[in-house]
Amino acid sequence: LRALLNTQINLVTRLDELARKFGPDHRSIQTVQTQLNSVKNQIDDRERTLTERAVSLMIRNQESTDASITAQLQQVEVSSQEASAKVRDLQSSIDVIERAVAEEAKLETRVDRIDNRLLELRLLEQGEEQVVLRAKAIPPREISHPQWKFMLPLGVILGLGVGLGPAFLLEFIDTSIKSPSEVARRVDLPLLGMIPHLEDLEEEIADLRLAFMTNPDTLICEAFRQIRTCLLFSGPASQQRSLLITSPLPEDGRTTVTLNLAAAIARHGRKVLVVDANFRQPAIRQLFPSCPEGGLSSALVGQGNWRDLVHQVEPNLTVMPSGPLPPNPAELLGSEEMRKLLAEMVEQYDQVLIDGTPCLVVTDSSVLSTLVDGVILTVRAGANTYGIVQRSRDMLLRVGSHIVGVTLNGVRVTAGGYLRKNYETFYEYRDQSRLLTQ
Repeated sequence: LRALLNTQINLVTRLDELARKFGPDHRSIQTVQTQLNSVKNQIDDRERTLTERAVSLMIRNQESTDASITAQLQQVEVSSQEASAKVRDLQSSIDVIERAVAEEAKLETRVDRIDNRLLELRLLEQGEEQVVLRAKAIPPREISHPQWKFMLPLGVILGLGVGLGPAFLLEFIDTSIKSPSEVARRVDLPLLGMIPHLEDLEEEIADLRLAFMTNPDTLICEAFRQIRTCLLFSGPASQQRSLLITSPLPEDGRTTVTLNLAAAIARHGRKVLVVDANFRQPAIRQLFPSCPEGGLSSALVGQGNWRDLVHQVEPNLTVMPSGPLPPNPAELLGSEEMRKLLAEMVEQYDQVLIDGTPCLVVTDSSVLSTLVDGVILTVRAGANTYGIVQRSRDMLLRVGSHIVGVTLNGVRVTAGGYLRKNYETFYEYRDQSRLLTQ
């Protein structure tokens, strides 16, 4: 159906072009119109088939649910009958206990009388004066201590002060970014998406940087698909052909975002090239040992054609390692050769993603950001503070860079926090989908 819809869009576009070029009565327009009508009929037939299949599946699911509910109701009726029998037995036991309690009270009264009589007899036997009870003790009307009316409110106030005081103090001291609302409120940049922490995932992922290639049906890959969608609608595709992925500090997840986002875009049907421009700590060659010798630095100094230095990882996804580490990375990345190289890459590939260096540590990314169409800033939740991210933003804007948005990496799934509902719903929905497929 998706292929038919794409064909319909192409035919409509072609029909408009022919109408502007030849007029409405041209034979080519009639031919394209006939093809368009045929495609529309195929789309209608396919939609009708898919609708009938979905309705049939819903009816089978409802019948299965009704049978399960009926079985549960029968089990509840049996349990109810057993419970009623137990209640009758318990009531009989309670009656027996009440009678025993009444008998015990009578016996205690008799014992008290016998004890008093024995005491009188011992006193008479010893010739002592009999003790006479003048008055019974009066129980107090109210307790003298503790004073609940005073101590209970005071305890509540002190408890709240001791509990909430340190909590507010720690929250005030902690200036790290932990939620997406803080990105928009503190940094004033659009949020492209959130990436969950690896420890919160149910699947075992050996390397998070290759998650989309090894575990495409996980929650973290859905997060990168959302980032891909937000990036697609954040601006015209022609103005975002080359993108630099950078971060404020090391270990923020730049390579993870670059490779997984590239895989998500590639599986969407676009040709993607990933370029390792981190001449300080390159990672592409370690992840893909079969890459050819050389890389970006070799192409920039004229030691090879860049087209011979790339390696195709999977369909529509190609990577280029950094190559030998040069002594002057910033000057090499800001050169005219780099500008020409990017222009050639953009002509051959639909999307060029560049894995850069931390922008607050070295100036490589700041220089390279002036040559690309946009910059994606990767922020690690709980590690990067407001001040660090704001400094990164100001530095990139000061050199004239276009910041497309922010990706919040390593967001923890906490009770009542962000991603908790999406996290639970994703695995529940995925399990239901697998059950229906089976």
